[in-house]
Amino acid sequence: MARIVLDEPLAAELKEVAKQSDMTVEAWISEAVKRARWEAQRNKIRDESEWWFAQPLKTRQSFSKFVAVHQREVVDTDDDEQTLINRVRRKYGKTAVLITPIEERSEVRVVNYRFESV
Repeated sequence: MARIVLDEPLAAELKEVAKQSDMTVEAWISEAVKRARWEAQRNKIRDESEWWFAQPLKTRQSFSKFVAVHQREVVDTDDDEQTLINRVRRKYGKTAVLITPIEERSEVRVVNYRFESV
């Protein structure tokens, strides 16, 4: 098992916060890391979405019905959303990649590390 050494003020604060949450320090840190990762992925998807929909409609319409956007670049496209999702998951694993129709939908929801519009 790897060990991380913390300065005492931070270690004491972590112990207190974990105790208030009725958790071990390790469990509290694990949850905090999960929340931080989730938030980072959410922010990435929001950024990718803003970038994608800022592109001219004519540019967006030059792609298949659905696109996958990663690091402000269209990395894959397909007329079948599920086929695209499967390919992107094989290639990028749990990395946040925007999968969206070429035209905006009215609502966005999150499903298993993936943002979907309905």
